Amino acid sequence: MRIVAVEELTADMELVREVLDPDTGRILLMKGARGLVHHADRLRGIGIHYLYVKDDIAGDVEIPAAIAEETRICAEQALDRIYEKCELDQRPDYQQIKQTVRILIGKILDNPDMLVNVYEMQCCGGDFLSHSVNVAFLSLLMGSRLEYDDEKMQKLGMGALLHDIGVAGMPSSLLKNREEFTVEEKLLYEQHAVIGYYRVKDSWEISPLSRGVLLCHHERSDGSGYPRRLLKGDIHEFSRIVGLVDCLEELAGGHPFSRRLSIQEALEILNSKAGDWFDRELVKLFVDCIPACPTGTTVLLNDGRKAVVVAQNKGFPLRPVVRIFEDAAGKRVAPGQEVDLLQANYLVIV
Repeated sequence: MRIVAVEELTADMELVREVLDPDTGRILLMKGARGLVHHADRLRGIGIHYLYVKDDIAGDVEIPAAIAEETRICAEQALDRIYEKCELDQRPDYQQIKQTVRILIGKILDNPDMLVNVYEMQCCGGDFLSHSVNVAFLSLLMGSRLEYDDEKMQKLGMGALLHDIGVAGMPSSLLKNREEFTVEEKLLYEQHAVIGYYRVKDSWEISPLSRGVLLCHHERSDGSGYPRRLLKGDIHEFSRIVGLVDCLEELAGGHPFSRRLSIQEALEILNSKAGDWFDRELVKLFVDCIPACPTGTTVLLNDGRKAVVVAQNKGFPLRPVVRIFEDAAGKRVAPGQEVDLLQANYLVIV
C-alpha cells in the first residue's frame, strides 16, 4: 500500500483503509472502494487530503498502523462521552480514559523504537477526538524516550488525551471554521485552555500535573504563548511535551485547524522554533520519532525520477529505501527498481 494525496488519485487505485467523515465519524468510503478519483473534490471539501491505497506500484508494501483501529475507536468513544458530559455541565467518569491511556502505554512499550507516520494522523478524521488521541500517543512516545516510569506516563497520557476538553461547549460555528480567525474568535478560542482546566480541577481522578497540561499546553518558552504568557521555567515538562506535539498536529497532522503542510515543512518550522518556543532537546527527540519521508509516501529524486518509500534506515531520515516507478520523462517504470539511498549517495530527495 501507499499514501497518496487526493490530487494524485488515479482510476486503478483501491482504497486500503476506510475513510471517515470528520464531523460525524460515519464511514464515507469502505475499504476496497475503487473509482476514488471521482470522490476527490468531495474529500478535499471536508478536509481529507490523504488516502491509503493499493495499486501495482506498492501493493506489497505494508504500513502498520501506530494505533490499532479498535484502540482508536474505543479511545475516541470514551473521549466523546466525556465531551458530552462537559457540554451538559455534568461530571464525567474518567475511568475508561485511564484504561485507554494504559492501552496506549502498552502499545508504545511493546515497540519503543517505532517511527510514527504523520500522514496516518492526517487520515484519521481531523476532529478534536482523533486529534486528542494522536497527541496522547505521540506525547507518550516522547515520555518513553525520556524513560518516564509508569506513574509519570499515566499522568502525561491523561493530560495529553484531555488537553482540548475545553473546546466542549464552544460554539460549533467556531469549531467548524476553516478560515483564519477574527481577533474576537481567536480570543474566544484561546479560552479553551482555561475552560478545560476548570472543568477538571476538582476531579480527584486527574492529578494536578495532568490538569496543568490542559491549562498550559499553549504556553511557549519565550513567553509568547497563552493564556498566562509563562516562561520556560514556569512550564512543566508535561505541558512542554504536549505543546510541541500539538504544534506539529496544527502544522501537518490531524488537528481540525491544521495547515496541512508537508512533513518536511512542519519539521523545519519546529526546528526553527527550537530554543524559542520549545526546548532544543525535546525538539530533537521528537523529530527523531518522525521520519521526514514516511514509508508509503511518494518522493521526487534529484535526477527527476519519482519513487515510493518502501523502508527506513534508522538514524538517517532522509536516506530511506525507495522503489522507482516513474522516470525523469514521466514514463512508468515496471517493475520498479529499489534503491537504498544510504548507499546511493549521488541521489537525494528533493
